[in-house]
Amino acid sequence: MNNLPTGRSLNYENFEKLMKFAEFLSKSKLIPVQFQGKPEDILVAIMWGTSLGLGEMQSLNAICVINGRPSLYGDAPKALCMKYGKVIEEWDAKNSMWIVTCKRDGYPDVVQTFGYNDAIAAGYVGYDQQTNTFSLGRRKSDAWLSNIKRMCQFRARGFALRDAFPDVLNGINFEGDGYDEIPNPAVETVTEVTPDVQQITEQKNNELMQQLQATENVAEAIEVEV
Repeated sequence: MNNLPTGRSLNYENFEKLMKFAEFLSKSKLIPVQFQGKPEDILVAIMWGTSLGLGEMQSLNAICVINGRPSLYGDAPKALCMKYGKVIEEWDAKNSMWIVTCKRDGYPDVVQTFGYNDAIAAGYVGYDQQTNTFSLGRRKSDAWLSNIKRMCQFRARGFALRDAFPDVLNGINFEGDGYDEIPNPAVETVTEVTPDVQQITEQKNNELMQQLQATENVAEAIEVEV
């Protein structure tokens, strides 16, 4: 069994040197924009990162602030956990959902899912059965509307990693967790449906064929006139 991250701590006896180091980094254009000109944020991000076993520069790339809370960005949580086990992600096209399985020596497998129906029921997106289209959910998150499949992947992954690797992640937020705030406390009843992805694709293809046919008709008319 792999050892857990030791959580390297910074040497606070040399706090002035640490701040000078952070100030030096804050002037660089090679660090993320959110940290440029902000040495205090740089130092806090490095503190978070080193506690999770990340290096200083890794911390600046992996940690961001979402809704005022430090969070691991992108694939960083998965990368951390893969040092101590396996993380298998599969897209179930039939049910429009992600299946994430975590395997770790000495522990039972953890399986979590999250898909379009879950996103609709949770209010991340709305769904119109008549038009077979998604809309902005009651949580008012543009991120879910613009890339629902990817956000479902983050959600399923987050559930699975938290259950399988709590001692590795130490309770830090993930990207995707920051979109959970509901501005409207009223509870709405949402009917769960399974969007017909194939039907949406066929509808778009039919519209495209109609546009192409219309273009060909215009071209034929022009040839006749000439």
